[in-house]
Amino acid sequence: MSQESLAGTITMVNSIAKNAQLYTPRQFKRAQFAHCVYELVSCPSVRDFKKMVCGNLSKNDPITIDDINVTENVFSPDIGKLQGSTVRTKPTPELTNYVEVPPMIRYLHQDVRLSADVMFVN
Repeated sequence: MSQESLAGTITMVNSIAKNAQLYTPRQFKRAQFAHCVYELVSCPSVRDFKKMVCGNLSKNDPITIDDINVTENVFSPDIGKLQGSTVRTKPTPELTNYVEVPPMIRYLHQDVRLSADVMFVN
């Protein structure tokens, strides 16, 4: 296969350890604390979480906006939050293509009965 055909199929995955190397140990520890608090307040959007920190809604909270920015870069988005906030897209409608049965075949096979069972499993 050529590189052009593989270009859209390769996905790079960054690990937390690799992302943590970009920051000092103190920054990473503060990011871990910010991530724990983020989960404790039921995973709001990052924008809302920053507003909560800026508005000092939780008293004596040592989290800063920089800690939240580091948390965004180090940790991946919360899977539960993504699954709960994404909506199902409307599926494309099925196209039907009816074929006219020739009259001679209908005449010769007019006593044939056709039955089908359909079952959907989610």
